[in-house]
Amino acid sequence: MDYRIVLSPGLDIEIDEFVSAWNETGECEKVAKAELSESPAESFAEPGTMSMFLGGVLASFAYDVLKDLLKEQVITFIKEKMPKKAKPESEVEVLMPEVEVIMPEVEIIMPEVEILMIDQPDGSRLLVIKDKSE
Repeated sequence: MDYRIVLSPGLDIEIDEFVSAWNETGECEKVAKAELSESPAESFAEPGTMSMFLGGVLASFAYDVLKDLLKEQVITFIKEKMPKKAKPESEVEVLMPEVEVIMPEVEIIMPEVEILMIDQPDGSRLLVIKDKSE
């Protein structure tokens, strides 16, 4: 079974980086090797949008398992891209004691990933990975 995968721009993931991450993850590469491809004209994506192609996924490989694996990879990829909270390596001397510096905590909200499957006229399947809030 062949799958074409399009990532919603709202996820802020570069498809070429995601393809590389997929292929570098042993569990994912065992399922199928990912390749970059151009999105078909009939898809929802803008013409020229790059997509990911998973070819030769075993027919016996359950769609739900593939969907869960894709969700897990997207969430892992997003977490790795998030800025890490920096810890000061040394104390900083405050030259103006009357000025109080307040650094607000930044809450990072993880998207709730949703995968939609659209059967294509050629028999392949288009998987659209998006944030549920979009």
